[in-house]
Amino acid sequence: MKNGLFILLLFMSSNLLANQAEIDTCNSQAQLYGQPSGGSQINGTCYDLFNSSAELKNKDISEDSSLEVFGHGNIIFTRYFDGTLTHKYNHAGDQTRLDGTIHHLHLDVTNNRIIGLIGNTKAIYTWKINEGGNLAPTGRLTNTTAIDSATAVSLDEVNAQLIVIHSADAKLTFYNQLACVDGKSIEHQFDIKRTLSGANTNFVTPVDAIVSTSRSELYVIDSNLNQILVFNANASGDVAPIRSIDVTGLGTVVKIDYLPTSDKLKVTDSTGTSAEFNP
Repeated sequence: MKNGLFILLLFMSSNLLANQAEIDTCNSQAQLYGQPSGGSQINGTCYDLFNSSAELKNKDISEDSSLEVFGHGNIIFTRYFDGTLTHKYNHAGDQTRLDGTIHHLHLDVTNNRIIGLIGNTKAIYTWKINEGGNLAPTGRLTNTTAIDSATAVSLDEVNAQLIVIHSADAKLTFYNQLACVDGKSIEHQFDIKRTLSGANTNFVTPVDAIVSTSRSELYVIDSNLNQILVFNANASGDVAPIRSIDVTGLGTVVKIDYLPTSDKLKVTDSTGTSAEFNP
């Protein structure tokens, strides 16, 4: 029995080492992607490997499952089904700014963008969904210590704002949704437009947030409370939620999505288990 257990553990350990070696190879290819000294493509096996290895916070998928994004290491992959064909893209290479940790990814389907919280010195970058390659971000929110403590990003489409979640600081900050240090228009201004924080908010460790445009409500999921805290979409300052929704049947929560077609809130825990709740 002990010999059998040892062989099983050895087999599992070998598989983990093999997977890590493949991941390292994919990341090496990504660093040289599109350069004269590198290749013009990344091995096709990297797609499935990264999909299975990516953390939940670095995955996002549309309600109809036609669009998916996930990131790991130095590569972001997207999959898009147009009703007939499935298209796959990847963002990789030195121009993409994917040269540090991918902390969180969010799909902005309305504006055809991937929004990513990236790097050891944190920055928020955006890339077009249906363009892959060694391409520079279309937007950069950088050079501000205000996002050093950021842990996740999302969108408030009611107010056309970017939501930045700061778990350890128990707060949310809001910027123009097109905030960009390279921009010249008012819509690109990158000052903080409002902050939601304080004892009245009941925040302990907020990990994700989403807004319903039809209800004009902001939903914040807190991993310490395992509750959805509901605010008016334009809430600001130290204000109390208008109600809370207990999350039952799940472990430690990490992600919240709003499903407009069914008018449900989908909450996912750290094991990948999901459940839907009425707003």
